[in-house]
Amino acid sequence: MKKSSKRKKKPMNRNLKVFLVSFASFMALGIIVTGLIVYFAAINSVDYINYSSLGLDFSSVIYYTDDEGNHHEYEQIYGEQNRVWATSDEIPQDLFDAFVSIEDERFYKHHGFDLKRTTKATMNYIFNRSSAYGGSTINQQIVKNITGKKDATPQRKILEIVRAIDMDLKLDKQQILEIYANTIYLSQGCYGVKTASEKYFGKDVSELTLAECASIAGITQYPTYYDPLQNPENNKNKQELVLSKMLELGYITQQEHDEAVAQDLVFYNNEVSGITSNHSYFTEQIINDVLNDLQEKKNLSKEIAVKMIYSGGLQIYSTVDPAVQDRIDVVYANPKEHILYNEEAPIQSAMVVIDHSTGEVVGIGGGLGKKDSRTLNRATQSYRQPGSTIKPLSVYGPGFDRGVFTPATIYEDKAYSVGNHTYKNYYEGYKGKVSVRYAIQQSINTVAVQCLDDLTLATSYDYMKNKFNFSKLVPDDIAYSPLAVGGLTNGVSVLELTAAYSAIANDGIYIKPHTYTKVCDMDGNVLLEHKNETNVVLSEKAAHTTMSTLRSVVTHGTGGGAWLSSGTQTAGKTGTTDDDKDRWFVGLSPYYTAAVWVGYDTPKTITGYGANPALTLWRAVMEPVHNKLEKKSFNLPKADNSGATTVLEPTVVVTICEDSGLLPGDLCALDYRGSRVIETEVKEDEVPTEVCTAHQYVTVDTSTGMAANSNCPLSSVETRVQPMPEVCTAH
Repeated sequence: MKKSSKRKKKPMNRNLKVFLVSFASFMALGIIVTGLIVYFAAINSVDYINYSSLGLDFSSVIYYTDDEGNHHEYEQIYGEQNRVWATSDEIPQDLFDAFVSIEDERFYKHHGFDLKRTTKATMNYIFNRSSAYGGSTINQQIVKNITGKKDATPQRKILEIVRAIDMDLKLDKQQILEIYANTIYLSQGCYGVKTASEKYFGKDVSELTLAECASIAGITQYPTYYDPLQNPENNKNKQELVLSKMLELGYITQQEHDEAVAQDLVFYNNEVSGITSNHSYFTEQIINDVLNDLQEKKNLSKEIAVKMIYSGGLQIYSTVDPAVQDRIDVVYANPKEHILYNEEAPIQSAMVVIDHSTGEVVGIGGGLGKKDSRTLNRATQSYRQPGSTIKPLSVYGPGFDRGVFTPATIYEDKAYSVGNHTYKNYYEGYKGKVSVRYAIQQSINTVAVQCLDDLTLATSYDYMKNKFNFSKLVPDDIAYSPLAVGGLTNGVSVLELTAAYSAIANDGIYIKPHTYTKVCDMDGNVLLEHKNETNVVLSEKAAHTTMSTLRSVVTHGTGGGAWLSSGTQTAGKTGTTDDDKDRWFVGLSPYYTAAVWVGYDTPKTITGYGANPALTLWRAVMEPVHNKLEKKSFNLPKADNSGATTVLEPTVVVTICEDSGLLPGDLCALDYRGSRVIETEVKEDEVPTEVCTAHQYVTVDTSTGMAANSNCPLSSVETRVQPMPEVCTAH
């Protein structure tokens, strides 16, 4: 017989083995000593885990604050089905014993950290190159499961040990086992023994047999490898190992062991129902925000954060204003009563209302029609092309801020080309020389592109990304179509757009929008507290100038339907995308900034809904809301957070030519488009003193809108009163 070519391993020298054992023990002891030093040094600074909310079954409550600062219950958060957490009295003792036997046999002897177990694991790895038995105690595994932190760094390991010891000081062994049984991952999306029992055996955890308990306990170390559905043979082998260990440690008798080994394991693949509570769009957004912050700021895993929110008895202090939210709910639940509605092609919509002085979100509409279940929140989760609503943010506001142009600066509305693309407007032809103010109120694309040219693409993109905080911008958006007319690659959310416009209303200061002020546990201890994140987007003067032009949109432009009967001033901007797939209106008052989007979830042309259903929905919500508020103008004094009063620069009403921004001349009222004489508000130091000379009698080629030359056909030539355009070069 041919001898094997493999060499036999020589037995390790006994002295060397003794040395390695001693060295490994010394190293393990060194780690423990270091950990203890760090523990006592960090005992006052470690972000300890709050266990009081993990094993409870109390609904969390959302509160709102009235005008006098009193808190009232707004809505409860609870799960209607599958209370995932199983209490100690529901879990069989056999299952607890199985976990202890296979995961941490010295569990009842150590105090959260097991020096002997860690040393044994180290020896096992050194001599057998095996990690079959880890060094982590059940306490340490709980810390990993709760925080979601499992990176193999010394810092993380030491913090894990500190928290594990802290856990043992605060909880008894039964409480620790209960938390462990409810936080471990058991494959197939199952977190905790209650879910796993329903998934694999189709029964409540309290009904598990010894054999089934050992099967579930065996999944923990390598969930996929020991998955009962994917790898039943592996699971059976591990189950028998668990039973043998339970026998060895005296938790079961030989007869119980043999009967459990002989029992046939019948596995199911049941659908396990999750939380199905039907909460409002606002409440769902609060849940998402609190969920994200618990993970990010408190280092909790998603599963534990969900448990705390739905059954931890949290007290969540929201920013919702019931008067605003109730009105949104009424309008959005019954859209046919407020807008011309096309039954054959029902649209969708979303709305966000923000108190721009605080950044607090006071109302959210996530979709039209009755909300029957947890569904897409179009206000925060959908990203759509903003169309012309982007212009005050990407072009005009930054241009006023940098002094590139003013509302009175004149540009020519004409065919304007960049590269191979020629920009046009939503109307036929061109209007010739117009002021920036007029271009904003009439949403003229060609002027926006020229203004962007003067501002520069890089400057515009910087304002959009780093000041107005649009999250989905990409380098491809550093171009004319995205920044001048709103053709952004990934679009914007209604929440983001509302927050950006809020900065204009808030004297140029952007406040990150938020839905809650603080979150407390059931004992009143603060878990999360919102602190305003602000940045200066525009100077106060630039913000007021931008607001003045947005007022013109309502008083003389495309946003005329945003007047409020209460007399409170409004400003705003309309927006429509290519092929009429999205319609927008962003409206501002001295109290609130609110944006409305209308369209289809799968973009297509909107038909049968009139001029701008977004503006109609905006007014349907904001009109009754403002009827209950004191009449207010944008230039009224405003109190800051400290209670001090900041008086904004006073404005006066003046009569000007809207094309030039100057005092009207004799011909301004005779313009072929109609009188260009308007009343508007300006700061006292910006009252014009010069008289407009832009209007004159001009012979125009009507096919191009340009001054006629000798080659233009007489059939298309007429004399008009208007600002002088460029000479026609088409003929």
